[in-house]
Amino acid sequence: MDNKIYTVWLSTLMGVGTITIKSLYERFGNSENIYNLTASEIEEIDFISKNQKLALKNKNLDYAKSIIEDCENKEIKIIGFNDEDYPQSLKNIDDPHSPHPYSPSSGSKYIWIFFWGDQFLTI
Repeated sequence: MDNKIYTVWLSTLMGVGTITIKSLYERFGNSENIYNLTASEIEEIDFISKNQKLALKNKNLDYAKSIIEDCENKEIKIIGFNDEDYPQSLKNIDDPHSPHPYSPSSGSKYIWIFFWGDQFLTI
């Protein structure tokens, strides 16, 4: 898997919303760089809360892998904020639509990333 895994990981962290993610991208460049931050580097970030710092320290990728696998099985393309295919109009929104977090048990059809496909994402 490529950098998408880190984009999905970041987008599914509880308490880390679009405004924070945009700020993290501005400071660290991309989701892989954010994922690779050490605990001490995360502690030095002055614009995020204690709970957001805890969320960023969670490096478990299992949930992100399951979302990517499900998308691939359903032929859904994941497009992250820094991808060239991500709509410019969405990048210009301060706090884009905030759907319910993706959860297999809730039957939610939405995740924090803009996605493109002809099928709904459900498990």
